[in-house]
Formats: sequence, C-alpha cells, structure tokens
Amino acid sequence: MPELFASNVQSQAVTIRVNSMSGDKASISYNTLDGNQPNTNGNYIAILNSRSGNVPWNLLPNDNHIGRIYGDLPGGDLVMVDLDLPEDGYVVVYSLSPIATEPGENNFCAAVFVPSLKPGTEYQSEVMHMEVTDISSYSAAIRYTALNGYMPKSHNNWVGIWDSTDNLMADPPRCALPVEKNANQGTLALNGCSIVQGHTYVVAYFTGGYDATRPLQSSRQQMACIVRFDAETR
Repeated sequence: MPELFASNVQSQAVTIRVNSMSGDKASISYNTLDGNQPNTNGNYIAILNSRSGNVPWNLLPNDNHIGRIYGDLPGGDLVMVDLDLPEDGYVVVYSLSPIATEPGENNFCAAVFVPSLKPGTEYQSEVMHMEVTDISSYSAAIRYTALNGYMPKSHNNWVGIWDSTDNLMADPPRCALPVEKNANQGTLALNGCSIVQGHTYVVAYFTGGYDATRPLQSSRQQMACIVRFDAETR
C-alpha cells in the first residue's frame, strides 16, 4: 500500500491584535473562525496584569477590564474605555467561552503581551497552533500547542477530523478524540478514521464541549484552530 503524507498544509487560528493601548483606552481587533458566533457563544476579551507575558490563569479580570463581543460576525473590532491602567505589564486575552466566575474557569485561546503602555512599545502575540505530523490510511497524528500554562483536559478540549466537503458546524466528525492531559502541548492520534489519497481533510481543535457519552455530537462552539491538508502518496 502506498505511503501517505500530508501536503498543502494550511492552518488558521483565533487571533487578536492590540491596535493601541493607553492607561484609559484600548483598541483591539479579533478574528475567529468561520461558523463562530461570538455574541451568541459569549465570547469576550479581557485585560489581565502580567509582567512576564504569561497568562495569569488564576486571576479573574476586573469587570471594567472585560470587553464583551456584541456582534455575531467572526471578526471585528472592539474599543474598551475607562480602563484606569497604571504603566505595568498586561496580557490581552480572547475567550471562546462565557465569562469565568471562578479563577480555574479562565479559558483563553489567544493572547497579546503588552509589556508597557509607553508609545512605541512592541506587542507580542501568542495563538493556538496545530500541525499534522503523520497520516496513514486509518489515522492522523496531530501536534497542538496552546497558550503557556493552559490545561486542556480540565476544560474538556477535543479534536475532530472532517472531510473538506463536510460542514464542520453541522456534520459529525469522521472521528473525535478528547485531550486527556493538562499540558499546553502534545501529540494526539486520531485512529479509526479513513484517510483516502486525493482527498482534503480538516482537523479542528476545540477549547471545550467534549461529550464522552456522544463524542461525535460534541459541541462546536469553541473552535480555536483548524488545519487543512491534502492526503497524497509518496
């Protein structure tokens, strides 16, 4: 049987960009994935104190440092005012899940480190990343990298694979797998799903919603990253 490999690999993830930020105002742009409805799904942006650039996962944001997304288009802009920020370091984060009420519930998939509010400061972005490392006739190995310190298992993260002709929001995945470790990076083996030469596939990573009783019906509301690839023979 000819050996398969992934070609024409393309990835896309939820991203945010801080256009400008001062002590009292921030202008932020965001892009989520097709099919996401930010307002309906309770998406929000938050500003948290961080001098290291790492997300302080156990720190809940102040109410006036939360920017709710009011539209259902997957991308847009947001202005936050009356922030009252001193000149310390901050991390601006995006959540695909509703606002956390307990520190352990923070569930962010993209971040921008703002080391200083001084003009000319360079901001540093961090996003979810996923790649296809190996494929065969009945499996695909997927390597993921989430934000530093993130705990996928605690948030019911999962990965699914679809044929490119499927509707990711409506059609069940060809197979689905939970992320079973609280490590922000690792490799998952999607076994038992047919990979056919000449077909294009999409793997999607979700930051919540896995249903162990009905894996193929798990919620698609928190899609953080996708990777598309063609299955070819060497």
